Amino acid sequence: MGWAIAVHGGAGDIPLSLPSEKRLPREAGLRRCLDVGIAALKAHNHPLDVVELVVRELENHPHFNAGKGSVLTTSGSVEMEACIMDGKTMKCGAVSGVSTVVNAISLARLVMDKTPHIYLAFDGAEAFAREQGLETVEMSHFITPENIERLKQAQEADRVQLDYTQPIQKEVPKDAAVADGDSQIGTVGCVAVDSEGNLATATSTGGIVNKMVGRIGDTPIIGAGTYANHLCAISATGRGEAIIRGTIARDVAAVMEFKGLSLKEAAAYVIDQVPRGNAGLIAVSSTGEVTMPFNTTGMFRACATEDGYSEIAIWDSPTKERESGGFRVYKAKEGEMGWAIAVHGGVGDIAHSLPPEKRLPREAGLRRCLDVGIAALKAHNHPLDVRELENNPHFNAGKGSVLTTSGVSTVVNAISLARLVMDKTPHIYLAFDGAEAFAREQGLETVEMGHFITPENIERLKQAQEADRVQLDYTQPIPKEVPKEAAVADGDSQIGTVGCVAVDSEGNLATATSTGGIVNKMVGRIGTHQSSVQGLTRTISVPGEAVIRGTIARDVAAVMEFKGLSLKEAAAYAMDRVPRGNAGLIAVSSTGEVAMLFNTTGMFRACATEDGYSEIAIWDSPAK
Repeated sequence: MGWAIAVHGGAGDIPLSLPSEKRLPREAGLRRCLDVGIAALKAHNHPLDVVELVVRELENHPHFNAGKGSVLTTSGSVEMEACIMDGKTMKCGAVSGVSTVVNAISLARLVMDKTPHIYLAFDGAEAFAREQGLETVEMSHFITPENIERLKQAQEADRVQLDYTQPIQKEVPKDAAVADGDSQIGTVGCVAVDSEGNLATATSTGGIVNKMVGRIGDTPIIGAGTYANHLCAISATGRGEAIIRGTIARDVAAVMEFKGLSLKEAAAYVIDQVPRGNAGLIAVSSTGEVTMPFNTTGMFRACATEDGYSEIAIWDSPTKERESGGFRVYKAKEGEMGWAIAVHGGVGDIAHSLPPEKRLPREAGLRRCLDVGIAALKAHNHPLDVRELENNPHFNAGKGSVLTTSGVSTVVNAISLARLVMDKTPHIYLAFDGAEAFAREQGLETVEMGHFITPENIERLKQAQEADRVQLDYTQPIPKEVPKEAAVADGDSQIGTVGCVAVDSEGNLATATSTGGIVNKMVGRIGTHQSSVQGLTRTISVPGEAVIRGTIARDVAAVMEFKGLSLKEAAAYAMDRVPRGNAGLIAVSSTGEVAMLFNTTGMFRACATEDGYSEIAIWDSPAK
C-alpha cells in the first residue's frame, strides 16, 4: 500500500480551443489543491480530513462550479450541494439547497458527525449550519459576473446550460443532447487513500445554469455521484441524470467486488456503460491504485501517488470503446414473462401482539391496493400507481405521514408529483419549495398541512420529543432512559413507508415509493430512494441510513447482473449484508419473479402473480 490522491474540476465538452483565461486558472487551482492534499497525506492526516480540506479549497476557487463559483437557478439564486463519505465505516453526510454556507462540504461533514441522519437540505440544512457555527455569508458572495451572464444566455434560450461550452443559440432544439438537465460540469471532487488503506471521498457542486429551484443532482446521492467502501472511493462528474440512473459511483465498487476486477478495469467498464459525452470519475483503491476515466471531450483532473507519479490534465482520456468482457446482462427468455406485483407498508420491530386496531386497517389497505394494481395490470395499463397507499392514514405516507420537529408538505399525492418531475422536467429530483411550486404550476391537488396530521402522529411526536430522539413506527413509546446511541436511534427507520413494484406481461418494469420519514426527524432531512434498472425493479423500507450506506436497491440488480444470480438469490444476498433489524424490500424481475425479504421482525407486504399466486402477510420472512 501507499497513499494516493485524485482531484477533479468537472467533465464535459471542453473544446481544445478553450481560452487560456478559462483554462489556466483551473489548472493552477487543481495544482494548488493537489499540493494541499499531498501535504496533508504526508502529515498522516486521515483521508476524510484530506478530502474535506481539498474540496474546501476548490469551493473557494471562483473558476469552479462549487462554492464561490456556483451557477445560478432560474430565479437567480444559488443552491449548492455536497457529499462526503468514509470508506472504512461507510459513514456519510450530504446537503442540498445551501445558499449561504461558505463551505458546503464542511456542512456535509457535520451532518455525518453530529446528526443521526445522512442528508439535510434547504432551510433545515441552513439552520443546522448556523446552529453549528459554520461561516455563512450573503448569497451575493457566491454570484460571479460570469455566472450572471451565463444565466442570461440560458434564459434567453429558455433552457439549462452546461459549463465549458459556447453560448446556447435560441434555435438549438430543446431536446438536443446538450439540454439534458444535469451536466454539473465544473463540479469538484477529491478521493484519497492513506498508506494504511483508509479511503474517503468528497464532492461539491453548484448544479447547472438555469436549473429549476429545488432541483437536486447526483452529487449528494450516495452511490450516484459519491461513494466509498473498503475497496475504493469514487467522485463522479458529468450529466447528473445519467449518473443517477447509472448509479455510477456504486457500480465501480460493485464490479470490483462481484467480478473481481481491478479498480481501473471496473471504472472503465462503468464509464463505458454510460452514453458517450455524459460522465467522468476519479477513484482510488485501498491499495493505492488511481484511475480517472471519462467519456466526455475532457475532464479537469489531477492525481499523485506515494511512488512519485503525478498528473494534471484535461484531455486525452485513457478510456476506449470496449466489449462488455463477459458481463452478464439479466434478460428474460422468450415465453417466460407474466405480470407480477408486490406492495409493502413498511418494516420494523412489529410485535406479534400488535393490536388489531393497528394491524387490520393496514392489512385491509394492502389488500385493496393489491386489488387495484391487479386490475390495472389485467387491463394492460403500464406499471404503476401507489396513490391508494398514500391516501390510507394508517401508513406513513401522504395522509398518515409522521411529523418533523416543525412541519410537513401540502401535496396530496407526492408520488404523482414525482411522476411529473420525471415526465415534465429535464431533472430527476426536486425538493422543498421548488417541488411545492412545481406542484402548483402543474395543477396538482394541494391542501392545508392539517390534512396530513393525525391524532396518532401528534401523540407520537410528543413521545419522541419528550425522549429527545427520533421514533420508529410499529414500536412501543420510547422511554427517556433508553440511550440515544442505541440501535433504535438510527436516524431513518422509514417504518411505515409504502411502495409498489410491478411488471407487465411484456416485461415492462416500474417502481414507486412514498414516505413521511421518521417521527421528530430534523427539518430538511432526506431519506432513502427507490431504484429501477433494466430487468429488475425494487422498493425498500428500512432504517434509511443503513439503506443509503448499503445502496441496497442497486445491489440487488448488481448481484443479478455481475454474479448471474436469480432475483430471489440476489435479494437474499443483498439483505444478508445489512445489519439485522434494519431492512426489507420488495422486488419483481422482468420474467415475473417476485421477492419480498426483510431482516426485521416483520414487514406489511402483499403480492400477486399472473399464474394465480397471492400473499398478504406481516411476519415469517423466508429470509435467513
